Amino acid sequence: MKKQHKFLKTNSRPGVVAVCLAFIMSVGAVQAETVSYILEDVFLADGSQMTGAFDWTYTDGDFEGGSGVFTALEIPWRPTGTAPPLEQAGMVLTIENKQIEISLNGNFHDYGLDIILKFAPPLSANQSSLIDLTASFYECCGNGFKDQPFSSGAITPVVPGDLSGDGVVNAADLVIAERIILAHITPTTLQAHALDVAPVVNGVSQPDDMLGAGDFLLLTRKVPGLVSFWFNKKHFGFLNHPTHKHSQSAN
Repeated sequence: MKKQHKFLKTNSRPGVVAVCLAFIMSVGAVQAETVSYILEDVFLADGSQMTGAFDWTYTDGDFEGGSGVFTALEIPWRPTGTAPPLEQAGMVLTIENKQIEISLNGNFHDYGLDIILKFAPPLSANQSSLIDLTASFYECCGNGFKDQPFSSGAITPVVPGDLSGDGVVNAADLVIAERIILAHITPTTLQAHALDVAPVVNGVSQPDDMLGAGDFLLLTRKVPGLVSFWFNKKHFGFLNHPTHKHSQSAN
């Protein structure tokens, strides 16, 4: 006698099947989070500045296992007429939890590049990591012609509207924002980036390189939770400017 296999009919107990499917889907869906960082006050020994920004994307509960991607980068002594570093053919960019490596093989002009930025503590979502000035180095242009150490710098997370650097947006940030808009104080590099939030389009901040009343008004709505937004990840093209311009409305 041929043995018959029994199968569960999906229409016999739809509630059980639905619960099982929902459970499987919830287990399979992993929540990804992204933190944006800037290279803050990264200077070489001769006073040249290296600027940049990157995103660190990780799964919930595994921050150290995340991965980083540069969204902006400007390196001193880039040969005239060459493409920006993010578009330069052969440029290798590696972002890890404790260091950043940037390299480019030399060509017939001998513009090779080898940069190591080591920092401590490791990347964090709410605090800066200082560059290890002893372990980090900058080698450029062959034959040690531009080789030199770094003199300062940090890898700093940027939270839209967080001008005090405590990881949250509250009334204290409004006080700082007002003083910046009225030109009573000069913003730091981090503050200039965090304050430039307007305009916001479909919940995404589209910074315009101007600090003005629009930025301040958005923060007055963000503090009580009336509006929520995040940075456009492809922005940060303004990073070469140490401070932003003030809009006419702020004068």
